[in-house]
Amino acid sequence: MNLTYYTYFSSSYIDLYLVSFSILLFSIGLLGISLNRKHAIVMLMAIEIMFLAVAFSFIGYSSFYNDFHGQVFALYILAAAGAESAIALSLILVFFRASGSISVLTLKQLRG
Repeated sequence: MNLTYYTYFSSSYIDLYLVSFSILLFSIGLLGISLNRKHAIVMLMAIEIMFLAVAFSFIGYSSFYNDFHGQVFALYILAAAGAESAIALSLILVFFRASGSISVLTLKQLRG
């Protein structure tokens, strides 16, 4: 029996759990965006959950293939998600100061 064959299938259950957990998180994020169209912060949290799901998926697949590139790419995803969250929260703060509400339905007031 080849040693690499054994290592692939010994951790396959953990990888299966990681990938299925990432699918569950991604679908929760999609549900959060599709069901809640009024509050910008809840939509931002749903997008962050989707970023986290993609990062978990990369970690699961890189663990399955014994390659570190997926884990490095997951770190880049998390850094980009943090930067996106900071910029989006600052835009929400400016929008709240201008309109007095963070409802997405009042975004039409900013056109002009």
